[in-house]
Amino acid sequence: KSMNSYLGFPASDEDVAELMRAIDTDRGGTISLKEFENYVGAMGGTGKQERQRRISDRLGGSFEMRDCEPDSERVTAALQKAGLDQEALAYWRMVVPSSEFAEAGRLTDCQQQALMQIRRLAKKNHQQALPQLQERVHRLGKTEDSLWLTLAWIRELAPVILHIHLDKMLPFLEKDTHYRNQFETQTS
Repeated sequence: KSMNSYLGFPASDEDVAELMRAIDTDRGGTISLKEFENYVGAMGGTGKQERQRRISDRLGGSFEMRDCEPDSERVTAALQKAGLDQEALAYWRMVVPSSEFAEAGRLTDCQQQALMQIRRLAKKNHQQALPQLQERVHRLGKTEDSLWLTLAWIRELAPVILHIHLDKMLPFLEKDTHYRNQFETQTS
């Protein structure tokens, strides 16, 4: 409990019990080194764990899994329909503010399908590009952890800047009720 609190992870008695159920696979009441290594590895390694702690700090450490309990079955079902597997859901519960998590559970069928398609494409592209990126990082003399921390920063903390020609795009933005990509609008 103290370690979770120190690391910036949820640390209530319920959170610790849930964590023990996930890590203590032999149900011995303690966590062996092998159980710990397996859990940290399954969660993406130590670099990913550090990133999650930093994100929790950035969010003021206020998010806890139980924030979503009233709708958890509905939210989980909706997110699974959108292509998030159990590992992704576990990660989201740790880093996404509860308000965003709840909103994601309100996605329409069409939005869920779109998200699933984008996640499939992103995963495919990631898997294709990763070996070349890992090789380049190795050639540059950098560590694997450096690569994962950089990718995590890009995914979670990097600012997103959109460049648009307002004179050209503003009329479309004013008339439209929701976002449409350049392939739908044929205006880019």
